[in-house]
Amino acid sequence: MIITRSEVTVGHVDVSIPWPDHSRIVAGLDLLFPQDHTTVPRTTRSWRTFNCDAFIRDLRESSLLCQPPTHVDQLFDYYHQTLQTLVDVYAPLKTFRVRASVILVMTF
Repeated sequence: MIITRSEVTVGHVDVSIPWPDHSRIVAGLDLLFPQDHTTVPRTTRSWRTFNCDAFIRDLRESSLLCQPPTHVDQLFDYYHQTLQTLVDVYAPLKTFRVRASVILVMTF
């Protein structure tokens, strides 16, 4: 049994001589997709350019460590704000377009 999507063309099919109750099936499928691929935006951080030493230096000089707040809610806000700012500086977000994933579903 060969199951394909409706837009996939089956080029040739070769069925071997059955061996007791099985046969080998070799088929050629045209899996070329149209060139007008659908793309979707993906956003990720530039971790390859992350400078760990500079990040640690700036973290040590931040108000989070130099003048930490005494109230736990403020401490949490400082923590979030400081780390978010430093990560945005040292691993900025970048958006690029990738081809949308094609999911092949086979049901029997």
